[in-house]
Amino acid sequence: MALDTYKAIKMLKEAGFDEPQAEAVVTTVGNAFDDTVATKTDIAELRAEIQEVRADLHAEIQEVRADLHAEIQEVHAEIRELEQRMTIKMGGFLAATIGLITALNKLIG
Repeated sequence: MALDTYKAIKMLKEAGFDEPQAEAVVTTVGNAFDDTVATKTDIAELRAEIQEVRADLHAEIQEVRADLHAEIQEVHAEIRELEQRMTIKMGGFLAATIGLITALNKLIG
């Protein structure tokens, strides 16, 4: 909404202000109005910036998700590898234990 300076000066003069006073008040209000009120263009630019930030955030979130998914897959692979190594070690311990039991049975029996 723009300030209609002509109407504002006319209203102030009708209220008892002289021409210089009315112009000074309207100029002061107009300057304050210009500095503090967003225009349609300001709002449109802000909306465009917000949309750009949203798009950037969406892209970054997708990138983080992809990175996280890849890291989770790596952890799963490491766990599977550890499981295999533990199975092999447990098999070795089991074989050694059976061998030890067999040797003890031969010695005792």
